[in-house]
Amino acid sequence: MDGQVFVSGGTGFLGKILLLTAEREGWDATFTVYSRDENKQARIKARFPKVRAILGDIRDRDRLTAAMAGHEIVIHAAAMKHIPRGEYQPSECLDVNVIGSRNVILAARDTHPRVVLGISTDKACEPRNAYGLSKAFMERLWWEAAADIPQTLFTLVRYGNVVGSTLSVIPVFRQQLIKLGHVQVTHPNMTRFWMSPQMVVDTIHAGLKQPDGTTFIPRIPAMTVLDLVRAVTPNAHVEITSPRPGEKMHETLITEYEQRFAHENPEGFLLYPTTSDPVEPLPLAGEAYTSNSARKLDIFTLQDWIVQADAVESEFS
Repeated sequence: MDGQVFVSGGTGFLGKILLLTAEREGWDATFTVYSRDENKQARIKARFPKVRAILGDIRDRDRLTAAMAGHEIVIHAAAMKHIPRGEYQPSECLDVNVIGSRNVILAARDTHPRVVLGISTDKACEPRNAYGLSKAFMERLWWEAAADIPQTLFTLVRYGNVVGSTLSVIPVFRQQLIKLGHVQVTHPNMTRFWMSPQMVVDTIHAGLKQPDGTTFIPRIPAMTVLDLVRAVTPNAHVEITSPRPGEKMHETLITEYEQRFAHENPEGFLLYPTTSDPVEPLPLAGEAYTSNSARKLDIFTLQDWIVQADAVESEFS
């Protein structure tokens, strides 16, 4: 990755990984992080003094447009991600994830970056909560932008859960063990996709080079929530509670319907808009690409990823 890079929500875990990787690998890139948390921006600036940090909200279209001007690459990572809070306050998901994302598109229309990469989620597949619904709508906005704004490429990536991300359940389990003396799990057989910090960087690189209007989906391993607890807090007592509002038993990265619009390539899967002509179905035996059918992530590998994620956070403490 090179050139002028603008990252909305850039003080989050994704932005930190990008900055650290760019430094380690010597990318010919300069970064602007745009976010509304001054404390996180201060930590970014303390570690990377040359990074341009702009306080702003993607809901403020004028400020966003001014901040985005002059950038070649835009990575749109800003989002309202808290699933239970989104169920009780869906207007926040609407304002940030839909209207804010549309503002990113309109700002790109006016500032002409080469590519705008939107960060989506497995929650956007067959959504059952406000967060997933808002992200599914965001994906459709990207399809529209790809068709209407020819001077800029609009691509997407769909993520699973990222080890170490701000709202990851991993720090939640750690805090529960400290405060409660045990860990709470909503269902022991619930499964989730998990990504390492390096997978995040690789996925962004892949997403930036895909055709206009497409969604890149990496091959991501998955594990049960109970195995996750064993990896994070090996000796903790587990209390089984009940599913939270909007929570799925298993996650989906490609629905059964979407198979008709997806190609498989060496890096992962490439999904075309479902408004386009269907392609040859993927060889997934007529089923969706779900966390209970994905490659199993072993406990030791996840523990290694947690160490990597903790190392990222320690750079900004």
